[in-house]
Amino acid sequence: MKALKKVPSDKKGLGKLPTAVRNKMGYMEDGGKVKKKKKKEKKPDYRKTETFSNYKDAASRFTDSDSSKDTVFVGASIDPGVADKKTQRQANISASKGASSSSYNDTKMFRTKNEGGQDVYVSLRKYDKYKKGGKVFKPHNMYKDGKVVKAKTMADHLRLKKKGYSHKKG
Repeated sequence: MKALKKVPSDKKGLGKLPTAVRNKMGYMEDGGKVKKKKKKEKKPDYRKTETFSNYKDAASRFTDSDSSKDTVFVGASIDPGVADKKTQRQANISASKGASSSSYNDTKMFRTKNEGGQDVYVSLRKYDKYKKGGKVFKPHNMYKDGKVVKAKTMADHLRLKKKGYSHKKG
C-alpha cells in the first residue's frame, strides 16, 4: 500500500473531506463530518388562497355571472399590478384562440391570504364567452331607407331583420 501524504496547508477543503475519501485520494489525517443539507423552505402557492379555492368561488363573486355565457379569469400575486397583468394575460390567450371576447365586462380585486399566510391580491375579470359557430351579440345599428335603429339585443336584431333592416347604410 502507498504511503499517505500530509494534507497541504493551502488545500483547506481537503481536510474537511471524510477520511475514506481523502485516503483514497492519497492524503492522511482525520476527515470532517459530512453535513446534512438543510431542507429548502417550500414557497407558498399563491394560487391557493383562503377566499378562492376553485373557479366557482371566483365566478360567484359576480352576481350576474352565468357559466354558459361568461368566463372568469383569475390572477394572483403579492403585488396587485402583477395580479391584474396575470389575469389580462390569461384573457388575451383565450381571446387569441377565439374562446372569449377581448374586452371585459367587470373586474374585481381582492386582498386575501395564501396558504403560507402571506397577503395576496387576487384579480378577477369577467369576459363574454364566444358561442360555437359565432360571437357574442354586440349592440349595433341597422339601416332601412335612411333610417337608423339600434339593435340592443339579438331579439331586436331579428325583429328589425324581419322588417327589412340590414347592416348596410343607404
